[in-house]
Amino acid sequence: MSENNQEKKKTKKKKHSAGRFIGTFFITLFALCAAGAVFLILTAEQFNLTLPGDWFNFTQTPDQGTGQNQYGLVEESERADDAYFDDAVFIGDSLTHGMTAYPEHLGSIYAVTGIQISTALMSDAYELENGGKGTAVDAAAEQNPGKIYLMFGTNGVNFTTDYTEMIEDYTIMVQHIRQKCPDAIIYIQSIPPVTEGYATYVQTKMTPDHIQEYNSLLLKMAEENQCYFLDTYSVLCTESGYLPQKFTSDSGLHINNDAYDVMFDYIRRHTIKK
Repeated sequence: MSENNQEKKKTKKKKHSAGRFIGTFFITLFALCAAGAVFLILTAEQFNLTLPGDWFNFTQTPDQGTGQNQYGLVEESERADDAYFDDAVFIGDSLTHGMTAYPEHLGSIYAVTGIQISTALMSDAYELENGGKGTAVDAAAEQNPGKIYLMFGTNGVNFTTDYTEMIEDYTIMVQHIRQKCPDAIIYIQSIPPVTEGYATYVQTKMTPDHIQEYNSLLLKMAEENQCYFLDTYSVLCTESGYLPQKFTSDSGLHINNDAYDVMFDYIRRHTIKK
């Protein structure tokens, strides 16, 4: 055999060996990476660690009964029974106060008629357990609630179309609640519609467009502050955005028990469970 042929065989063997080495190297590397990823996930679950959501293209969220993966608008869920609301409180203005006349209202109610968000932050309308005075939020927090429903804004939207300060005050209220009740689920309710007669003949800013604009800002605030949004407005309005006459208890601003029946049915069917 010539020296040239022997040299060619040696070269082929070297190339074959190198190829096998490279293939084995990458297979081993891939296996190690896969094993490392599995170990990381199992470790994170065991010790309740949070992994960056972008790694797996999803957002880390609390355990939720609805299956949704983000804060904001609550998806429809199974209808909650009365027990779900045993640790619930409802805080708001006259529209929340009206729940007290509804025979099947849920949870405990802390509301002040005619109040705006800014005054709700300062109004010492409730007696506290220590004998002092406090806001509706202070009184509700003493109950150590697991769910907190907020509905504010009607008295502000009634007179203005600039909602900047209202949303800022609302955000402060949410932050205040977070400090007092860090483990509570916070629901932000949209404000309900008014009748066409009220919007047309009463001196008010509460047109369907303005109410919808304010409610859209509430949704955005809920998303930004890790709260959940309940679109109770949509289940109470006609296609034109007004409250049906059959749902009002007065001139068209406040709602009656038939409307609360629809509202509470929606609330029961839109819940978050931890």
